[in-house]
Amino acid sequence: PDFVDDAVYVRLTMPSTTGYETTKEHIHHIVEQANELSKEYVNPETGEPLFKYIISVSGLTIEGGGGAPSFGTNKGIVIIEVESSENRPEDFSIAQVQEQLRTRIGDIPGAEKLSLSSTFGSFGRPISVAIFGNDETRLDARVSDIREYLKQYPGVYDIQDNYSSGKEEVQLEITPLADSLGLSLSNISSQVRQAVFGFEAQRIQRGQDELKVMVRYPLEYRSSMTDVENMPISVGNTSRTIPLSELADLIPSTSASAIYRDRQRRTVTVSANLDKTTNDVEVIRRDLTSYLDELFAQEPSLIYTMDGEAESQRETNASFALGFVLVIIMIYALL
Repeated sequence: PDFVDDAVYVRLTMPSTTGYETTKEHIHHIVEQANELSKEYVNPETGEPLFKYIISVSGLTIEGGGGAPSFGTNKGIVIIEVESSENRPEDFSIAQVQEQLRTRIGDIPGAEKLSLSSTFGSFGRPISVAIFGNDETRLDARVSDIREYLKQYPGVYDIQDNYSSGKEEVQLEITPLADSLGLSLSNISSQVRQAVFGFEAQRIQRGQDELKVMVRYPLEYRSSMTDVENMPISVGNTSRTIPLSELADLIPSTSASAIYRDRQRRTVTVSANLDKTTNDVEVIRRDLTSYLDELFAQEPSLIYTMDGEAESQRETNASFALGFVLVIIMIYALL
């Protein structure tokens, strides 16, 4: 079962290329809405606010269940702690606070994940679908289909997935000129990396600390694609240099910032929360399974499994049953 905490956790994840200041602005918006909502919750007997404090952090988030912090300029978390159950009115509902705050926050442009929860020790989200396959294009398409299908269910909210289109990058393809000069792709890309990210020139011992001295181009010579295209590339052991644009074609691309695998297969998970007071999770899961069977019948390169709360509970119950049998056997052996 879920254990309700005396707090609401708001976790935000923006695209991996999002800067810290942009994420901070969105977190500030969430805090503002929480402060406004707090004015509506006052203890009628004491006149004291029922919200004890609001904490916000930009640059990291903490996954549910007490997980380790996950750092990144695109992440943030807001924690709203309320008075304990014995110090608040009987009609106070933390679930209602959570829903009202979700409505106030609204949509955050470009957000990959925006989740609100007030539980800990959960077996998982009520709805969770894991998709396995190595065809990135097909994975992306099926994730979008499932997300859209979940939206039709009333009471289903916080629909998320861990698919990441990744960060922008530039791939190099060497030209015939580079090939004729004996320059390999490895050699050219190594020079570009040293110019942009730097290379270690030496190490300096300072007390107990060892400092690396990195050398790279000044910022004004590595701030744009034009700078990269005009970057001089050394030819062999000579002093001759040729602009990068003549030795390689620069092709814009993206690379995944995170890839999840299970048994060597790429995995993407789509999950959602559910208002269990107005919905039967088993009815929704049966209907969703029927839809998924039909959808994946046309995808020979992909398979899916239903994951989440129900499966975790079944696995736990099976473990308890096995443990119970082993205990009975040990007791019988000791008699």
